[in-house]
Amino acid sequence: LYIDEMMEAHNELVERRDESFVKLIEKFDNIKSIDFVPPDEVSNVLRKYQKEGFKWLRSVEELGFGGILADDMGLGKTLQTIAFLSSVATADSKILILAPSSLIYNWKEEFEKFAPQMEVEVIYGLKASRDEVIASNPQVAITSYASFRQDVEQYEKNQYQHLILDEAQVMK
Repeated sequence: LYIDEMMEAHNELVERRDESFVKLIEKFDNIKSIDFVPPDEVSNVLRKYQKEGFKWLRSVEELGFGGILADDMGLGKTLQTIAFLSSVATADSKILILAPSSLIYNWKEEFEKFAPQMEVEVIYGLKASRDEVIASNPQVAITSYASFRQDVEQYEKNQYQHLILDEAQVMK
């Protein structure tokens, strides 16, 4: 937005704005007017602050950015993220979730509860079984950071529309 203001203030220096840039600025200007509605499966479950988190994630997605959803432990970031993914995923979408080993089955349980329509696989255990599940390219793949590091070449063969990093400080 700052760049747009500077370009407008000094239009003698800029012959024209790129069409994609103009569209991005229009999206920024209109994003607050979009009413992102959570999926029916979670609409009655989400608390007010969780609905705000969901709307923020949808706004970031709409603008073509990535983002960080951070708040205190136990406030439902997993549920907000599942609501977001459920609202944007198509049958062809591929989602990769990296989480600490202690949380991967929790993610699966939460998907089963709040987004049962999504195909979710945990990729963990013996190398041969992990390779088999990665090759099947499920809609939602959930794995641990340690397993991902061991299997990164297999994951590179797939394309993912969304990457979710739970406890992202592990990425340091």
